[in-house]
Amino acid sequence: MKKESKFLKKLVQNGFYIVLFLCISAIGISGYVMYVSRNAAEEVKEGLDIESSLNIPFPTADEEIYKTMQEEVPVEIEDDVEEKEEPAPVEEKEVKQEAKEEKTEKASEKKPVTEPVAVVEEKEVVYTMALSGAITAPFSGDELVKSRTLDDWRIHSGVDIKGEFGTDVLAISDGTVKSVATDSMMGNTVTVEHKDGLTSIYANLADDIKLKAGDNVKGGDVVGKVGNSALAECMEEAHLHLEVKKDGKNIDPLSLFPGGEE
Repeated sequence: MKKESKFLKKLVQNGFYIVLFLCISAIGISGYVMYVSRNAAEEVKEGLDIESSLNIPFPTADEEIYKTMQEEVPVEIEDDVEEKEEPAPVEEKEVKQEAKEEKTEKASEKKPVTEPVAVVEEKEVVYTMALSGAITAPFSGDELVKSRTLDDWRIHSGVDIKGEFGTDVLAISDGTVKSVATDSMMGNTVTVEHKDGLTSIYANLADDIKLKAGDNVKGGDVVGKVGNSALAECMEEAHLHLEVKKDGKNIDPLSLFPGGEE
């Protein structure tokens, strides 16, 4: 029994020393590891030389905590853009009025306002009888008539109006003198052009003619005097041979005057 108690006692004492040794060893190993780690960190820090190159100190523990908080909690950024104010509600009557005004403006643009143009009514042309006298030879048109002077049958393209020698022969309407000439058959002749394609020819005139080509005449102006210069009608009594052409075709001169033949 004594041997067993001594053995147990020695065993307990030896176990205590073993545990104590293990604790001391653990403390020593931990210190060594911390020492080695610290030296390694300082060597890395010195090798990089961050402070000297970038002039930025290593963050402290407080800075690390602040940085972590910033990453976890997002900072709200105020919107610089001001919210647009909603337009005030427009009454239905105002909308209709604006639409009506806009429609009126568009209509006025499409239809330009034109100033009223004064309508000038053309006065009806009143023709003047070239000579007041009896008709001694009418307009024959397409029919042949007997010529007293030439003693043959031919067309009489105008009218012969009886008059005294030297009696004034008048222009039947306003116009421009086209020519003043002496025809081998009809003698001294004045041709006047009028508007609407009308031309008047005054033949068998006396020699004293005051007009020349290009002169303007009014209806009733003197174009010449009754003569006896037409060889084709010299056997007849003194008269005016008057012809009228419409667009180059002979018409009856009397058709221009009231009561005249059409």
